[in-house]
Amino acid sequence: AFAYPPHLRDFAALHQFRHVRGQRVHPPRRIPKRPHAERIRASNLQRIGKALQQFGGRFVQHRVGLSGSYGLFALSPIARAPPRRRSIRSMKWLDALAPELEYRGLVGERRALLHRVPLSWRERLPADTWMRLCAASGVRVAFRTDSPTITVRAEWLSQQTNRANAEIDLYQNGEFYGQLRSQGLGAAEGVVYDGPARDRCVELYMPPYGEVRFAGVGVAQDACVQPPPPLDGPRLLFYGDSITHGSTTARPGTTYPARIARALGVDFVNLGVGGSARGEPAMAEIAASLRADVIVLAYGVNTFGSSYEEPRAFERTYDTFLAILRWHQPEVPILMVTPLFHTCEFEQTTRGGAKLEEYRRVIREVVYRRQSFGDANLILLEGHGLIGPGQGDLLADHVHPNDAGFAAMADGLGAQIQRVLSLTSGKT
Repeated sequence: AFAYPPHLRDFAALHQFRHVRGQRVHPPRRIPKRPHAERIRASNLQRIGKALQQFGGRFVQHRVGLSGSYGLFALSPIARAPPRRRSIRSMKWLDALAPELEYRGLVGERRALLHRVPLSWRERLPADTWMRLCAASGVRVAFRTDSPTITVRAEWLSQQTNRANAEIDLYQNGEFYGQLRSQGLGAAEGVVYDGPARDRCVELYMPPYGEVRFAGVGVAQDACVQPPPPLDGPRLLFYGDSITHGSTTARPGTTYPARIARALGVDFVNLGVGGSARGEPAMAEIAASLRADVIVLAYGVNTFGSSYEEPRAFERTYDTFLAILRWHQPEVPILMVTPLFHTCEFEQTTRGGAKLEEYRRVIREVVYRRQSFGDANLILLEGHGLIGPGQGDLLADHVHPNDAGFAAMADGLGAQIQRVLSLTSGKT
């Protein structure tokens, strides 16, 4: 049966309109009432018919009754128009490793199993850190096409939380368009774009908390598919906890690293690991092995919340992490963000009685000490300047930002990154 669009369902029943025969005719006082009937002008009925045709239906107008100077008419579907979307089977498919597809946000070589770092790093990382790195936060598949239809295939192997793990976002020229949504574990396939055929760059953002094996992209048979323009400009590297990973984000493309990178038109790698960002030396070595023009460190809350280390031990860990980065990348600007506002931070303490502010103070001390030794490329950014006391409306819970909070983080942190990039480009 034909399905009326939601905003036209009121017109699915019989319609009445006024007969006009060259002169103005006044309506009678009483019109026979009919279920769901409505009196409207003939011109309105014609517009409704045209609007319905745009949604794929063909109609014929029947006169089914007469009352005074009014006629009772109906719009009846006489045929169901073929669906606008192309058959998925008739599309041209590019498998996951097709040369036209470019993978971004992956450490190491291209692969369909979208773990953010290579399998060879598994033995060097704690089990919970490795599990988080198996999720595809920040991983994108990019290509260029003029296809009027784009279909995506992927397989969900695990979903680590019930947040931001079941969707793949499609962005066109930096603007969000549609999603492929999984209904659980297993394979999923669907149309993520169906519109005008125009040349554009496409990026597919993978789910932050979903372990995904990418299977390929489908386009129209006569469509052109090419690799996207290369991202030869600056590259950002983020390391942090669940806030960086993307917990409570509305969609895969709305994490704060993704927002910043799109706004600045640069590439990025997200090494956020929700619940397990403790600054292990192995993570520092992974970060140091990657090309980056700016490195952002935003962790400390997991150490505090789990009482993994008391402040003095955390000072040694934080300083060691910076030392490894500086050994491999002595000149790269590093932006260190102290923990954001935590609604329970004034009451909650570690097992040793330390509060979150003591961890912020440790980060400041490490940065100031290294700056005093001549490291001018260390920049300290206070988390309270991004989301601070009195801004609880920017939080989804006691610690994680909501969508407005991620936008505020992207604005504040992105402005600082842009200043750093402008200064470094001036030096070169």
